[in-house]
Amino acid sequence: MYFLRLLSVILLAASPTLAKRGSGGECRTQSDCCYCDPGSGCILSCQADRSSTTGYRCITSRQSACNVAGCSC
Repeated sequence: MYFLRLLSVILLAASPTLAKRGSGGECRTQSDCCYCDPGSGCILSCQADRSSTTGYRCITSRQSACNVAGCSC
């Protein structure tokens, strides 16, 4: 029983680092965000946001430099 709880805690702690976040997703560093938003084609960046539990959120910039067809996030 103790082992299962420990495993659950370890997996929960590791999960935020395993997947990239899309627009509006919480992040800690730029590498947590997808490169671009497939909907708008704009580049995503990790910016300060008070409503996030991490203090940062993946937000679309005004740059539309992404190739939307090549956006795999």
